[in-house]
Amino acid sequence: MVCGKRRLLIILATVAALTPTFMLWDATGRRTFTFFPSADLAALQHQDGSLTGVFGRPNAGPPINNTFGLGLLPSGSGEGLISVLIMGVPVLALALVALLGGGKHEVCEVAYNTPG
Repeated sequence: MVCGKRRLLIILATVAALTPTFMLWDATGRRTFTFFPSADLAALQHQDGSLTGVFGRPNAGPPINNTFGLGLLPSGSGEGLISVLIMGVPVLALALVALLGGGKHEVCEVAYNTPG
């Protein structure tokens, strides 16, 4: 078990290590799954005016955001494995090991107020 200042230092280091990951997630659109730009999707969106939907109406759906977005969860194998979860797990695991201790245990000093 970790006491006092060391526990606070571990918590602050963990927050400092995770903050850039969540800032990148926020800056790239807060997606659930990681998304990489697709050339096929870009070509399909470029042809949007020539495509027709049901009953011969032009496909007027909202355009899909075809830019990189870091997701909370991985979207598949390869480059899709990059995500907040994958980048955050090692940091959280190290913090947990540091907080629970693995080697020499120190005794936390507790001051008791005793009458007398």
